[in-house]
Amino acid sequence: MHRLVYHSVGKDTVHDSIRCLKRRGTCVMFGASSGQVEDIAPLEPAEAGSVFFTRPHLADYLQPHEVRQRAAEMFALVAHERLSVAIERTYGLEEVAEAHRHIEGRNTRGKLLVTVA
Repeated sequence: MHRLVYHSVGKDTVHDSIRCLKRRGTCVMFGASSGQVEDIAPLEPAEAGSVFFTRPHLADYLQPHEVRQRAAEMFALVAHERLSVAIERTYGLEEVAEAHRHIEGRNTRGKLLVTVA
């Protein structure tokens, strides 16, 4: 049992995420790769142990100046080789449909880049 679940999958597994929480735990949904969730009844979190369910919007937590600051910090880490980015494959612009199929098929472990020449 967990006190906190960060949920990014969506409709296929959200109900399992809610049920795996300890009493008064929290499920934070931040993505929906399997589709949007549209069917959480108000009684479901109550029956799971009075758990909390939230779907925050990033814009409510980060102001534009904070985004710029955090991005600058991240790029500095990359520039100083303190953070590495796994680039799995690079596609040409004409191969963008193939890149999308690769992502949609959940066949990625790193970033996919599209080059524009």
